Amino acid sequence: MPTAVARSATTGLMSLGAVLTLATGIGPLLTTGVSALGPLLARDLNLTRLEFGSFAVVACTAAALLSTPLGWAADRFSQRTGILLLHGFGLCAMVTAALSQSMAGLWVSAVLGGAALGLANPLTNGMVALRVEPGRRGVLVGVKQTGVQLIQVFTSLAYPLAATLVSWQAGFLVGAVVTVLSLWAALRYLHVRPQCTAPTSASRNRPRHVKAVGLAWLVAYAFLSGVQYQTLATYLPLFAFEGLHLRPEIAAVCGVVLGVSGLVSRLVWGRLTERFRAPGVPLALIAVFSAVAVGLVAGSSLWGTQVLMWTGTALYGLSGTAAMVILLTVVMRQVPGSQAGAATGRISMGLFAGFAAGPVLFGLLADQWGYSAGWVSLLAASVMMILAPLGLRRLAVPDQPKEEVHVSGQTATDLRQAVT
Repeated sequence: MPTAVARSATTGLMSLGAVLTLATGIGPLLTTGVSALGPLLARDLNLTRLEFGSFAVVACTAAALLSTPLGWAADRFSQRTGILLLHGFGLCAMVTAALSQSMAGLWVSAVLGGAALGLANPLTNGMVALRVEPGRRGVLVGVKQTGVQLIQVFTSLAYPLAATLVSWQAGFLVGAVVTVLSLWAALRYLHVRPQCTAPTSASRNRPRHVKAVGLAWLVAYAFLSGVQYQTLATYLPLFAFEGLHLRPEIAAVCGVVLGVSGLVSRLVWGRLTERFRAPGVPLALIAVFSAVAVGLVAGSSLWGTQVLMWTGTALYGLSGTAAMVILLTVVMRQVPGSQAGAATGRISMGLFAGFAAGPVLFGLLADQWGYSAGWVSLLAASVMMILAPLGLRRLAVPDQPKEEVHVSGQTATDLRQAVT
């Protein structure tokens, strides 16, 4: 019987992991699709480079602004309602993009896609916190976050193929079909396994509240990691082409290296994070590794050595890309499950704000003073990331127990003081 129970629990965990991986991927389904269809969109809609680049800025800004209220809502809605809302945003974004005839239409779809981005992490993180017992949550967070990379690979292959066979509108309709299939899988899982609360240890049963200062440090860390990640993802291929004079098809491999190493990184760090007793340790470690990685890329710029660039790209993929996995795992370890969505929403706000600001700031520095100035700014971000965990003491602290009032109208403390 215990074996059957364990087998059922493992099956349930695997099913939950698959559902959450798909749900997490719904967030970036539009933004990665627009990137994959970029040349066709720019040609057919007659977009300038600035207009095309503004899509990502609008999407990330919308995600940053909406993450906090949507995270708050995720804690209060049922999981079924949250799933319907997430996929509703995603589906509307896909249909709107497919029907767009100008940049204005794409901006509308960017706002809807930003809402899906803003809700995906708070919703899925809350589901993990409420359904998975401590000790196994980090692994599941790492698994579900691979949905971002898997969707990126899917859109890079499927959308251009659909555009070649039919049109670029067909590419977005493929995304709409994926959204509907993900919704069906999630609703079926919730029907078979209704909403429940994972068992917790006795030491965690005492009511806790979120410490605002600790959460602010995590939001700042998320912002800096967002600046760093999105900047490298955006500019590494261009730097390899312009700075190291690689052929365009070889320079594009930077994205592949970053994506594959990032996939491995999220799985590994998700498992490792829960083994550290102090949540600041893994955050500081990947900040150090990220600093070394950016230093290697900067070194390739100074000495024109390709090996340093490839090594730095792989090292960053194995470290910096896991920042969100570690942050989400820390939240679930420290924050009560009923507040996980709101806390995750604020951290996502910092991340997407970094996504929106990073490439713009780096581009301004690179245009004015060259790539070296941009790399220095990313090194500065790494140093601040190393310092950020030092301000993180305890993200959540136990509530003070309320004293019962004696029939005389005095508390237990008053009575003890009277006796002494």
